[in-house]
Amino acid sequence: MAEILTLGEYGDRHPNRPDSIYRRIGAGPDGRESLRHTGVPLHNDADEKRRDIAGKNALLFRKFWYWGRSAVPAAALEYLAHPYIGQTKQQIKPDDLQRLMN
Repeated sequence: MAEILTLGEYGDRHPNRPDSIYRRIGAGPDGRESLRHTGVPLHNDADEKRRDIAGKNALLFRKFWYWGRSAVPAAALEYLAHPYIGQTKQQIKPDDLQRLMN
């Protein structure tokens, strides 16, 4: 893990990220941050908002792949990774699947 920020700190530090949908507006009587939804069309129903702000922190990670508890590093296959959901890779080598399975 690279860093732990409160949800308000995340909104302050990364206001232009698509997932930065809450802003800090103060603190409640218990000391927890009071947050306001920015109004973007993401997590904007009451249940989603309640679940989102029930947490305390945003966890920021360096780029990684998780292959399970006993996996070995796959640095040699890093070129297969893509940063966004829904992307595919067109330049896959014939032995990549076997290398991943190994």
